[in-house]
Amino acid sequence: MNSKQQLEQRQQELMQLLAGNASVDQLQAKHGEVEALRQALDRIHFENLLAMRDVLTLEQRQQLVDHLQHRRDNPPASHRPRHR
Repeated sequence: MNSKQQLEQRQQELMQLLAGNASVDQLQAKHGEVEALRQALDRIHFENLLAMRDVLTLEQRQQLVDHLQHRRDNPPASHRPRHR
């Protein structure tokens, strides 16, 4: 199971605990697991960006930044918060 799958699984577990009768300690522990996995994924993402940066020209670096900013400003529908 890769890190992203682990994160998704832990997030689902956290939601199940929230919906059930879990103690605050159990919820905090699971939340800690979720946050640790998020940080690990962020670190991997950043390291990948650094590796890409090393092989790109200045123009390509700017294109990469533009692309990343566009993705940040226009997330896919599956990543947007749902309003109820």
